[in-house]
Amino acid sequence: MKILKKLRKLDPDPILSSERMRIYFEDDLKKLGEDACRLSEEQERQALEFWNRYTPLTSAAWISYYYSRTGVFDVRFVPQDIFYAEIDKLLNHPVRAYGVDDKLLSYRIFPKEIQPKPVAVHYGSVFLNADFEVISRGEAFRLCEEEKTVVAKPVTDSCGGTGVEVLRLPEDRGRLARVMSFDYPVLFQSKVEQHPDLAVFHPESVNTVRLLTYLRESGEVVVLSSVLRMGVGDSFVDNHVSGGCSCGISEDGTLHDFGYSNDGYQIKAHPGGVSFASLRVPHYRALADTAKRLHLYLPQFAMLSWDLSVTPDGRPVMIEMNIGKPSIDFMQQNNGPLFGDYTEEVLERVYRLPLIR
Repeated sequence: MKILKKLRKLDPDPILSSERMRIYFEDDLKKLGEDACRLSEEQERQALEFWNRYTPLTSAAWISYYYSRTGVFDVRFVPQDIFYAEIDKLLNHPVRAYGVDDKLLSYRIFPKEIQPKPVAVHYGSVFLNADFEVISRGEAFRLCEEEKTVVAKPVTDSCGGTGVEVLRLPEDRGRLARVMSFDYPVLFQSKVEQHPDLAVFHPESVNTVRLLTYLRESGEVVVLSSVLRMGVGDSFVDNHVSGGCSCGISEDGTLHDFGYSNDGYQIKAHPGGVSFASLRVPHYRALADTAKRLHLYLPQFAMLSWDLSVTPDGRPVMIEMNIGKPSIDFMQQNNGPLFGDYTEEVLERVYRLPLIR
């Protein structure tokens, strides 16, 4: 037991069992589902019958929650506890993912030209330049000042935009000095200039397309779901947990007629007033093709999530790639069941072998 406790302290990303994960989400579901539509006895029977073909499920509460938010009853809506405790960790091994899901490694794995330009890196007492050569703290400071505006983000363990700062120099020299004194690694990047068709919703944030790609056992990469994420108010990030909103994207790049607020309610327009109906994500096909192509750089992971933007001249930019633990609530709210037509294929793949609980 003492060894197990020590290992848990060393492991920053412990893998919860299915049972513990379900308990973890109980309070969350109660808060989100206080006004959830109650399923009929027949609907609940269908939902439980479907999921019990793969894994024990005693409550259809998550299907009920998505029914209340979307107005659509579909047994294929993926319960979040099952997703994070079972499906996600079998499609993307968490321990292996933790070693690769590093913003510095992205520049070694993926082409640098499709990513924001690195300006400097602060890694403990070590500072690096864009070519990952050791430089002094003063030189790193100078490089950031020359850039005028830099985005500082944690290299690892960043979720929902936590720890991300936009520094405008020289007025933010004090904040820059503070960030450079942090005891965790920080990457400084140039700020991405986004296409005006994306900026129209909220110019203060880089509004990104979140794509979820799936590598089938046949070798084909498909886009499971995609949404446009937008910042709200004075936020410079577009994450839902930071107050942002989202809207689903059709295969031709057209936005759905309504999106969702960060608390899961339907909205027909961005809080700033711009309606979603009939608007289109610029160069969406290029974004989807880019995500599918890049997925094959990491074929050991079956499911990846991508945050992509588009420059004014139509060039796709990979803002971030995440392995495992993607936010699935706003994906399912906007686009229906996470795996869509691939649901049974994915579940049969995941539950082909007995699940280690």
